[in-house]
Amino acid sequence: MAVRPLASVKVLGKKRTGGPFKIIGNRGNYYYTSAKTAEKLLEVNEAYRALRKGKGKVKPLSKPKIVGRGGALGFKPFLMGGERYLCILAEDLERLWAVNEAYRELLKKKRAKAKAKK
Repeated sequence: MAVRPLASVKVLGKKRTGGPFKIIGNRGNYYYTSAKTAEKLLEVNEAYRALRKGKGKVKPLSKPKIVGRGGALGFKPFLMGGERYLCILAEDLERLWAVNEAYRELLKKKRAKAKAKK
């Protein structure tokens, strides 16, 4: 079964501005996103990479920068309000969202071609 693209991504930023924030010792600006959302976006990224075969406007990410608990790179989630969150680099999150949208369009084209064949 094909991986389904996400309809929306919920992110948390600074309380006052809603924008990305800095993490000491890790360059760039970050957003909090749930661990489930991050994993799903990475699945979509891999599925898009497999389907596009060098074609397409959006290039999938090879390794997004995710910072977990204690400023460590990787999947060590923060627990906030009973849910697990990870910090993901703002540019990487934007690119993953672009990949998600490109994957959605690619699936629509594939479905249209399959429907036209019938």
